[in-house]
Amino acid sequence: MRWRSTAVGVTAIALSLGGGLAANAADGPAEAPPPADALASIQPSSSGIELLTLPPVSEEMSELASELSGKHTDDPNFASVEVTRKRDRIIVYWHGAPSRELLDTIESRPLVPIEIRPTQLAPSMLKGKAASLAHKDATVGSIGLKHDGSGLLVTLKESPENGWEKAAASSRFSTSLGVPVEVASDAAPVPAANARQFDVNYHLGGARIYDRGSGGACTSGFAVRQNITSREAMMFAAHCGPVGSQWSVYDGGPHYYIWGAVAARDTYHDGAIIDSGWSQPYSWTAAWNSYVYTPINGSAYPYVGQEICYSGSFSGLKCGNIVQQVDVGYELGGDLTDIKGFRTQHSNGEPAVGNGDSGGPGYQIVSSANGLKRNAVGIISAIPRESGSSCQGVPGNSAPGGRKCSSTAYATSVSSIAASLGYYIPVW
Repeated sequence: MRWRSTAVGVTAIALSLGGGLAANAADGPAEAPPPADALASIQPSSSGIELLTLPPVSEEMSELASELSGKHTDDPNFASVEVTRKRDRIIVYWHGAPSRELLDTIESRPLVPIEIRPTQLAPSMLKGKAASLAHKDATVGSIGLKHDGSGLLVTLKESPENGWEKAAASSRFSTSLGVPVEVASDAAPVPAANARQFDVNYHLGGARIYDRGSGGACTSGFAVRQNITSREAMMFAAHCGPVGSQWSVYDGGPHYYIWGAVAARDTYHDGAIIDSGWSQPYSWTAAWNSYVYTPINGSAYPYVGQEICYSGSFSGLKCGNIVQQVDVGYELGGDLTDIKGFRTQHSNGEPAVGNGDSGGPGYQIVSSANGLKRNAVGIISAIPRESGSSCQGVPGNSAPGGRKCSSTAYATSVSSIAASLGYYIPVW
């Protein structure tokens, strides 16, 4: 039989904001800066590699790219310098014959792979066209050269309502300027789209999400795929809402966008699946209000001595949580009367998770022959009932119903939830 609750005084940590969400909510999430030492305290290593979402650039390649960009930025034939996403070479976008100064700079670093790629148009001419349009057209929000010198990229102060309007604006600008102009789909400037707090399009773990009915806040966990259909979805905590509850994200003002409805729940492991339609195998990381995300490379079951990095949307990233017990039983009320999870304790006794972090990701960092990897391990579930108001990230509140946090956390196994509900964890 299933083991009944032994974790006395455990409480779920979804954050109740009271009331449902209007389609055009006037007030967004409250904002507060993380503690000044937050980034220092949550780094898993002194290298800072945890914050990277691409392979690190070699020092020599970085120095050469920086030198090229700084030295040639005012040259009329220079468009840009790029380090490829694979970090295998530098590309310089240049119009016409390379200058002697450019060649001298390149030849000073003979071991760095580099390519000079010709631009279709003169960068100086494009810059002049851009300045002209910016001054004479009040609808333009931002404008700049495409990095490869093939034309201009424009964003409007009001985003295009549809593809036709976008195409019409592109045609109008291109005809007026006599050069190719692409109009982006978004409005500029974009205040905070696709950040941990405003994950409108990316659908990553660690994002702040809201119950459309109750207005309560939770955190997304890990991207998942359905075993048979491979349909993309998102895992989080069952205690956040029942099957059918609609979950949304805030765009920074004034709108909320639907992510999807809860399609399945595993009450034994406090796990649930949001049928989000798409999701990506990454997690928001760093501070509670960051724009930084990192790939998920695998999954693992919890074991004693394992170090977990939690990444809740209210607390932000916090590593140093050591698994003390596995197969811990507890209850959270309602239909969650028999939960199996594991317990972690922060090694320095610092607050790791709190209200609003429910459903968020807990992953471990492992060292491999190919570098560091992050394995999905747990879904944030609960903290001790009598937790205090000292919190990382969004401040706590000692008043009844206020945000509480703890160095002790209860989480449930991602692998167990996935197996129970018929999903798997995709990897980057």
